[in-house]
Amino acid sequence: MRLRDIATLVAFCTLGLLAASSLAATPNIVFIFADDLGWTDTSVAAGTGGYSSDFYETPNLELLATNGMAFTNAYSAGANCAPTRAALLTGQYAPRATNNVFAVGSLDRPAGETVPLRAPSQGLPDGSDQIPGTAITLAETLQTAGYTTAHFGKYHVGDPDSTYNNGPLAQGFDYNFGGNGTGNPGSTYFADTTGVFASPNIGPELDPYASPAEHLTDATTNAALAFMADHTTGPFFMNVAYHAPHSPIDGQGRTELVDKYAAKTDGVYHNDDDYAALVEGVDEGVGRIVQYLNTTADPNHPGQMLAANTLIVFTSDNGGSEGATENAPLKGQKGEYSEGGIRVPLIVSQPGVVPTGTVNHTPVSTIDYYPTFAAVAGADLPADTPIDGEDLMPIFADESASLTRDSLFWHFPGYLLDSGRNQRPQSILRQDADGHQWKLLYNYEDESFELYDLATDLGETTNLATTETEMVDQLGDELRDWLLDVNAKVPTVVATGLPAALPNLLAGDLNDDGTLDALDWQLLNADLYSDLRDLPASQAYFRGDLNRDGWNNQFDFALFKQYYLAGDASRSLSDLVATVPEPSTLAITLLAVLGGTLSTSARRRRR
Repeated sequence: MRLRDIATLVAFCTLGLLAASSLAATPNIVFIFADDLGWTDTSVAAGTGGYSSDFYETPNLELLATNGMAFTNAYSAGANCAPTRAALLTGQYAPRATNNVFAVGSLDRPAGETVPLRAPSQGLPDGSDQIPGTAITLAETLQTAGYTTAHFGKYHVGDPDSTYNNGPLAQGFDYNFGGNGTGNPGSTYFADTTGVFASPNIGPELDPYASPAEHLTDATTNAALAFMADHTTGPFFMNVAYHAPHSPIDGQGRTELVDKYAAKTDGVYHNDDDYAALVEGVDEGVGRIVQYLNTTADPNHPGQMLAANTLIVFTSDNGGSEGATENAPLKGQKGEYSEGGIRVPLIVSQPGVVPTGTVNHTPVSTIDYYPTFAAVAGADLPADTPIDGEDLMPIFADESASLTRDSLFWHFPGYLLDSGRNQRPQSILRQDADGHQWKLLYNYEDESFELYDLATDLGETTNLATTETEMVDQLGDELRDWLLDVNAKVPTVVATGLPAALPNLLAGDLNDDGTLDALDWQLLNADLYSDLRDLPASQAYFRGDLNRDGWNNQFDFALFKQYYLAGDASRSLSDLVATVPEPSTLAITLLAVLGGTLSTSARRRRR
């Protein structure tokens, strides 16, 4: 054989080995989202520290946990549907510009109460609780690594008919089975036996998988199974987003399951037959998907079943909705940022990668799935786009491993006071340290803090803010810096029209000493007309970028004037400016141009 032929053969074999290696390194990803499934709404004891349901039956989730890893401290990125789904697709916290989804529908839902703050806008320019078409989604990132991507069921944060070009097919999904911009399915049944859904809230792409007439959960599973049967080349990503057990509840479960629970003795906390039937329907769907993976040969890996090269992640988009279920021992419910609204089930499984029968106590969030799946796929994260989550594969593979971050954050700048909920404008930080599981909540209405140690107070019953003052100060500073760094929108004070105060921040106090005086003016003046865009926003603020636009300029001077005069209206800003070295002349000129005394309420830092 000639040398050239040998070289060609070697090259061909090398390419073949690389291709095989690439396939082996790119497992399929099956992400399964339940809707409104609370932390205690499964019978998986491992993921709740023993607080699993004694009424709802989820044997397939129990088996998934036995063959994988259950998490006790998994969180949704939002307290209801849309913000969590936006975080999944963007990998970002809600305040980010290409997320900007904080709630379902309006952020201003005071339910008739006269409230002191007004929420900012959210979502798209028309107020829709959806992400922009410009967002680089998880699905788009996986496509760059050769994945075929498919969405099934509830989408909510984009619509195929939107003028913003943000439906599933425009946002990186090769296939869309039923996803649109609505959150509530309206009905989980069909109008008749023709296999056409009665509710327009469900995309028509699911209709072919529901004849004869079937439950929405089963139709969604049917579509997922059909997709896997049809897909025989390369890795796939499936976003299986069940509508259940979201409302409507009454009369929506499959009859034989409702009858089963009606004959069952009530549990300690759970006893709703219809809800139980919806939960078990989701569990059956999970079981059917896992069974298919276990019994179907992998066309890309001869001699293996699909399950051998598939990562499965099961979780929920928020906590349970009280009235339909009960979240005890957790406080609160869907829509609230108490643990009952944001702590959710999480189970992961991948043979040979995730150790079986393990439990992980690491706090994780919906924002983490984007970088995790990108790492699994070998895909590069998008350039110039902040991804707030962290790759979870190290802790999926080893329950004793740890993440690099210290804290998780949430921000909700509006009101959700309907349906028995009491969610007011808040920012939240969650941090584990020295055996404590700290949770800090900052309330914008009265600028107060709440601090709980979830390690000993899972129900958030004892506020430690007045006794653990150093911890409040430390965590409050971290929360403040995060809010500045993500440029978080804050509510507006109705009485003044000015932004509500951030935690641990006296507006304009650039040396952070708790007073507003000539020293702060000197700091502002030192960097006047500076471009600070290369600095983290939390640093740029303390160099004079008071309006958080990346610059220290005349607009920041105007704000400083407001804050300074608000502290003592009799003080003369020109007298203060006169005590500062040049370029005070420029500043006095600005003062003359701006003119007038603007009022605000300066906020003293709490210690």
